[in-house]
Amino acid sequence: MSEAVSFSDLAPDQWPPLLARILASISGDDKRDVVVVLMDAGNEIDDEIAAWLLMNHFPWNHVVFFIQVPGADGLTPPVARKLTVPQCAVQQLKSHSRVQRMRKVFPEQFGDSDIWSPSVPEGFQPPSSFYLCTHWDFLQMVNYGCTSWGGRPLAKADQNFEVKWWLQIAPLFGIFSFELENFKIESRIVMGDLENPEKSINCTKAIPRDESG
Repeated sequence: MSEAVSFSDLAPDQWPPLLARILASISGDDKRDVVVVLMDAGNEIDDEIAAWLLMNHFPWNHVVFFIQVPGADGLTPPVARKLTVPQCAVQQLKSHSRVQRMRKVFPEQFGDSDIWSPSVPEGFQPPSSFYLCTHWDFLQMVNYGCTSWGGRPLAKADQNFEVKWWLQIAPLFGIFSFELENFKIESRIVMGDLENPEKSINCTKAIPRDESG
């Protein structure tokens, strides 16, 4: 079951009902477990495989976000701590290209929409909701989105965006630590060795090459 909705293409006045719908599904009496997948679709096939597995094995009672990270594109080596406007634009374009890759690989789910829910048997309600979006759209929703429909930002309302599973397949290039402070994560899974990150290719990509790394 798909709807012709795109995070990136929504006008400001269209955000309130979408945000209200998402927030209702992750809180209140009908609260569902949230799964956040940080991925770089098109870089390697592992991201698409993970998405396929989640869509086939979590058909009900979950809210899953497929977040396309910007990667290293647009960053100034060797240290990328401050982004210029052109660099931000390049990052957005890269994230959007990864969204398009997901649409190409999963045309039935995301061909004309960024939101998809499977059909599930009677008694297995509610069906899971799968959201495809860029890192920018997702972080804007979590940290600032509530203001667009009359509320306060989650980060300033003494609330956290609770995540059951945080699956980090791609390095978090271009995403700063302060942008993630509002998350409350129960379980974090990283493709790599967090105790010895220098031994993992995926973790090494995210280690600055100056003294801070």
